This record gives sequence, structure tokens and C-alpha cells, in this order.
Amino acid sequence: MLNLKTRIVAFSILASSVLFLSGCKETDVEPDYIGNWYHKVGDFEGVARGRAIGFALNNFGYVGLGYSSNQERLRDFWEYNPQQRYWTQKAQFGGTARQDAVAFAIGSKAYVGTGYDGDYKNDFWEYDPATNKWTEVTPLPTTSGSVGRQYATSFVLDNKAYVGLGYDGNFRQDFYEYTPTATGGTWNQITSFIGGKRQGASAFVLNGKAYVGFGRSNTGIVQEDLYEFNPGGTEVWVQKADLEDYPRSNAVAVSLNDKGYIIGGITTTSTKDVWEYDPVADTWTQKTSFEGSKRSYPIGFTLNGVIYYGTGQEGLYLDDFWGFDPSATQVDDD
Repeated sequence: MLNLKTRIVAFSILASSVLFLSGCKETDVEPDYIGNWYHKVGDFEGVARGRAIGFALNNFGYVGLGYSSNQERLRDFWEYNPQQRYWTQKAQFGGTARQDAVAFAIGSKAYVGTGYDGDYKNDFWEYDPATNKWTEVTPLPTTSGSVGRQYATSFVLDNKAYVGLGYDGNFRQDFYEYTPTATGGTWNQITSFIGGKRQGASAFVLNGKAYVGFGRSNTGIVQEDLYEFNPGGTEVWVQKADLEDYPRSNAVAVSLNDKGYIIGGITTTSTKDVWEYDPVADTWTQKTSFEGSKRSYPIGFTLNGVIYYGTGQEGLYLDDFWGFDPSATQVDDD
């Protein structure tokens, strides 16, 4: 599956060094990858949580919903100011408290929908930061036997959103295109994802194309593949290079400076590794691993040239929040 096209770039460890390092801790033997994580960005001020939503809009970050250590689904919603490094609580999400929803921004508005509140959801809500109000818009279409979904995947191209995959009691393979309008927007079904049914897939957008992959398939296999989506192409979905030997589901995926990034995720356990995708060369390069504790179901977004990453769960529910510069040299304790 295109494995020969994959070129994983990393610094090699000399054979003589291997003998010296064999007795060191695992955290001591990671090669010196490029990328710097730093913690001084202002931890999330809401309740610690996993399975939340996060996105960037109008030079602010937003985090909300999810599941807390009190075994409670949440609907609170917070705005992050990256210049002042503080959080402000905003109007509660307009729908029911839920986990495993999707979120995206189009223009000056944000949209949040799907997820699980004890039932699978297909409703969508528009958030206007200028008025701090939520308005219900047209719900995601359902098919026979489907009432909604969790663990779906979304991305935005050319002021249209795309939502698909996920789980509704069965694994999904379909995708829908959303066009916002003054009357609530319209949904149209598009060509289904060619990688098969799955939940917890990841997506990022580069140069007018989307890249979707990873996730857990309906056969229970955690995937390492990647597919390019081109809405104007004769081949809508095209398979690209696998992240060979590094499968995962529910990873954070973001875009920055014409590169895509996959952070963490779940194989049999949660992971901390970080990978950069170059769409021109169709290659993967490993970056500095996340320096906080490993976790499942975190959130992430890019804002003003910085990748932000945090919350999640690993035994405990977490509220820490980190910044990452993938082009900087790693620095300890910053």
C-alpha cells in the first residue's frame, strides 16, 4: 500500500552509541528531532476533560464540551487569548452536553455538531463570537438506521465543510459537504471515502486539498494510511504515503506552513510521537515528541504560527496546555 513511497526521515544513531545508550532510560535515547514544546502558554481553566472539541477562529482559540473526571458530559465553552495567555468562559454550547463531537470554522463563524450524549447526535450549531450566541443550523443528514454519529472527521475547503466517517453503532464510510447560508445551510453527500469504514480518523488541509487517514476500521485494525481529497479532481480520493509502522486513531491533526502534523493518538495505548507530512515530497518526518504526559483524546489547533495541544485523559483527566514550534530546536524546561 504505497509503502515504497514512504520515506521516514530521522537522525540515525551510530552503532557505537547504541552500545553506550542501551542501559539508559527510554526517554534518554530519543534522537535529537527538530521541534520545541513549551508549557508556558496558560493551562486550560475549565474542568479537566477528554473527548472535547478545539479550533481556532479570528485569532483566538476555543475549547469546549467533552467528558470530565466526574463522569459528566460537558457543554461549557472557553476562549483562549494567545497574547495574554488567559481563558474566558463564553456562552454554553447550544445543544446538549456531549463528547466526541466535531468542530470547524468557516469565515467568521464556528460550527459544532455530532457526538454522543447517551444517543448519537446529528445536530449542528453555529457560534458567532461577535454576539457570543449559538444558533441551530441544518443537521447532518442521516441514512436508514442512522440517527447521528460520534468520532466523525471534519475539514474545511473553499468555505465549505466536509464531515464524514465515525460510528453510530456501525462504522461509517460516507462524507457530506456543508455550505453555510442565511437559512441554516445545506448538506450534499459526496463520494465516499475510499479507505473503508472507520472511526477516529484524522484530517488536515494543505494547499487547497484535504488529507484524511488513520483511525480504527470496522475490522478493529488501527490504520496508518493517508488519502488526499481534491473536490475539483477527476479522482476525488487518492492514496498517499502511509506512516509506515506507526498506526493510530483519534490523533490530533493540524496544518502549519504548508505541512501537516499528526500528534499522538491511540494504538493499543496512547502515544506521544509527532510526525510532519510534506505533500510535495509525499513523505513523513518525525519531530520532537510531546513533552507532557502521554494521553488519549486531547485537542489541538494552530494559531499565529503556533500549534497548541492539551487536555485529554490518561488515567486522570487533564487540563494542561502546551505550545509547539515544529521548526525550532528543542529546549528543556521552557
